[in-house]
Amino acid sequence: MNGAPHPALAVLCHRFPGVEIWRGRYTGHWLAIAGGYLLQAVRPDDLAAAIVHFTEPQARGPFHGW
Repeated sequence: MNGAPHPALAVLCHRFPGVEIWRGRYTGHWLAIAGGYLLQAVRPDDLAAAIVHFTEPQARGPFHGW
């Protein structure tokens, strides 16, 4: 990583205002604090799915994101 923000970070932050989202400096994993949970994913799309699952009540049910 070169220190520049990943383009997906802006997309995720825009899609989920109020959710703290970042990319791990050493792991490269995507992380968020959403709905009282610390979420982690390898890909931005997987993190988005987890955020939806843990913040939108109608999305609750078995989580198949990973």
